[in-house]
Amino acid sequence: MTAPLRWPAKALFFADALSILAGFVVFRALCSNWPAPVFARWEWLRVVLGLCLLLPRNGLDVVAQRCAVRHPGHLREWTAISLICRVPLAVVAIGGFLAVLRVSSGTSSFLAILLALSLPLQAVVPDLAARVQGRYALAGVLQMARNVVPAVAVVILPVSIRSPENMAAVMLMTEAAIALFWWIDAAVHGGLPGGRWLVVFRRGGRAVFGRSLNQTLSRWLRVLSWNADAFLLGMLATGLWATVAPARSLMMSAVFPIASYLGALSPLLARESQAAIRARFLLASKAAFAVGGMALLGSLVLAPWITPVLFGPHTLVDGQSLVLMSARLVPVLILLCATNFWTTLRRDDLARTIPAAQVCLSLSLILAGGSLGEPVIGYIAFITVEWAIAAACVSWFAAAGFTWKFRGIRRSEGVRRPASFFLERLPKGLARGTSGAHADA
Repeated sequence: MTAPLRWPAKALFFADALSILAGFVVFRALCSNWPAPVFARWEWLRVVLGLCLLLPRNGLDVVAQRCAVRHPGHLREWTAISLICRVPLAVVAIGGFLAVLRVSSGTSSFLAILLALSLPLQAVVPDLAARVQGRYALAGVLQMARNVVPAVAVVILPVSIRSPENMAAVMLMTEAAIALFWWIDAAVHGGLPGGRWLVVFRRGGRAVFGRSLNQTLSRWLRVLSWNADAFLLGMLATGLWATVAPARSLMMSAVFPIASYLGALSPLLARESQAAIRARFLLASKAAFAVGGMALLGSLVLAPWITPVLFGPHTLVDGQSLVLMSARLVPVLILLCATNFWTTLRRDDLARTIPAAQVCLSLSLILAGGSLGEPVIGYIAFITVEWAIAAACVSWFAAAGFTWKFRGIRRSEGVRRPASFFLERLPKGLARGTSGAHADA
């Protein structure tokens, strides 16, 4: 039985923390050597890139990960399903990313091509074998390298050749090396699909557009809830939002690694009881309050010293912007945890409702800021509502018990879910074809 938080999973968490620090180094170097308009455009492109990277994580991919955890003998079939379901969305992300970059002013076609080529490399990798076999320390090292290598390149490259195009080239080469390593690792550990690709293609199509549609919508809405405010406000770039762009980029650099860690931990949590999942959420909420409290205290007390160190002496980021972004960090992290844990508990209705509310709040913030002429007031109101939603999530998880029942499971906190729990949620043809195959791994 795989433990949800043994030391390899903790190694992944610490690697993500180091990735955040590496992101600080990147932003510090970019702000010090690039003009403010160039950095603002790069930050906006980076938000779009993060949006495109999270799109391939659709519902069937999540189902494949959970089923592979419960049935590691069919790892090759689940790997094929995971890769197939990522391909169409990766293609859509590439087309949309190129279209957005080509119409944006001041963005070169070479930069757009480099960033678009990195999308399939990150999406179509057979990393399912490492997740199922519990080799999270290896995944953590690669996650760390994704940010550390560009950070080192920014430091060692001469100032004269530091540009978005060169940074995108370094990122592309790093992603290519990581993708090649994942394919070799899957081949060595028996994780590459074997001679049943046509069968998986035929039965997987119905799963992609059938019962996994609700899960796909919940994932897309969750991604939009993370990026709607940053994306829309970055496009407006007026008033307060022009000065808050670097601080917003720092917050997004913390959100993306934490989201990747939660996505890696979700298949392991799927094996746990309801009480264990609730305990993990409450522990994550306490960690979010600790991180947000330290960020808020630092922005209140050390803003005159932190701003020049992080953003450079020529970047205008006032203390008010840092305080506002720090106040948002806690509810953002809690809502990330809540939607992820609700998906693990099969509460797809809640996993869709909360992100949809986040998107509506972001749009109302845009309208309120434009009509009032003072975006700070609308932003404070938005933070207040967001804190209320996060508090409701924590209170709901901290309740005495859960009110729903799983099919075929007693309401006993110590009972784990049966082996057929996740297979029952696949279409009958796909579940029957997978469970009837012989063991490969």
